[in-house]
Amino acid sequence: MGLVVKLVVFAIVGIAGAIAARRMANAAKAPIFDDECVSCGSREVQVQGEGVYVCLACGYEGGSGRAAQREQVQAERYANLSPEARLEAVTDHVRTAARILSNYNGVSTLAGVAATATGLGDLSRDEGLDAKQSAVADDLCSAAAELELAAKVAGGEVVLANGLTVDAKAVAKSLLKAQERLFSSFEMIKTAAEADTYLRSVLAGVPDTPAAATPPA
Repeated sequence: MGLVVKLVVFAIVGIAGAIAARRMANAAKAPIFDDECVSCGSREVQVQGEGVYVCLACGYEGGSGRAAQREQVQAERYANLSPEARLEAVTDHVRTAARILSNYNGVSTLAGVAATATGLGDLSRDEGLDAKQSAVADDLCSAAAELELAAKVAGGEVVLANGLTVDAKAVAKSLLKAQERLFSSFEMIKTAAEADTYLRSVLAGVPDTPAAATPPA
């Protein structure tokens, strides 16, 4: 397994569970307590360090100091990347976000968004519709997490091999804001479709193979 692959694997561990990712995104606005798991709500936690715990019920690692600890570890891993390897890792995260949002490709008109949203339950309620809405919210959270990782790996602006800059943080913020409105399928799908279109445009012309990509001048 190559260095970049290992780094990508390490980076996505924190977003492996889509449902946990959505809960974390919503919980980010509230104070973080070190005696209760933010993922499952259990109080059976084991302290691992200052502000860091592991949940004995679900295995989640969190706490008020966990984010800072994770960022420090990631920064150390990315610090030694060559420009080529950094570009490859950044591009991979952006592509992954685009792949997640490709489910909403083609929903580009208000009529199309309305039709899709209606099918998910905005105008009618039926068994299983809540689960579908939740799946959309999970997609938004997962894509946002990938874009945030791209920004962290880049250490600043996310510039692709085609010379285009990806406004990763702004897109991630809009996705997370939309998923907060869990019961507004229209807003979630509209945001996902817009982000899909944007990412497709910035990825245009980027080589599919890492070997063909070179860092922009």
